Amino acid sequence: MSDNEFNEFVNRRSRQVESAPAVDWDKRRDDWLRDVETLYSRVESMLSEYLSDGRIEKAYEPITINEERLGSYGTRKLMLRIGLDEIEFVPVGTVIFGAWGRVDLVGPAGRAKLVLVERKATSARLKVTIVDPDKPVERSPPAPREEWDWKIAGSPPSMTLTDLTAETLRGAILEVANG
Repeated sequence: MSDNEFNEFVNRRSRQVESAPAVDWDKRRDDWLRDVETLYSRVESMLSEYLSDGRIEKAYEPITINEERLGSYGTRKLMLRIGLDEIEFVPVGTVIFGAWGRVDLVGPAGRAKLVLVERKATSARLKVTIVDPDKPVERSPPAPREEWDWKIAGSPPSMTLTDLTAETLRGAILEVANG
């Protein structure tokens, strides 16, 4: 490889960085933390009958997440005690493939995944594009935040997405508690 070829390569790559939209990682983290708290409020609302009469007890515990681009940051997990079983809602992160965030529902008999995706999504979608490094990459803008919602992700390979409702939440809790 000649110096000229290498120089052209470096120049092309530099132009890509200049044309790429900047990501505000602090804002993304802060939005994600709000999304997690919104999820917890929904869960508490969906289970309010059981929480108010004491059949389900809730607590929070601080955790630390470490993500590429975001570094380490603090949040909390939601813990539900149902009899002797403990069910946890554990935030995984926002820098993941195919969604804007994931929280795992973990129980003694298994794990379910809650993902933050476009409200209209019915299955996980991952688009891979091979690009020419000499041409700018055209990207579709993400749906506005108001069009995202929490869904329960099915198992691969189909990874169907089910709307998070009181009924589907109770079903997911049963699954991770009983298997």
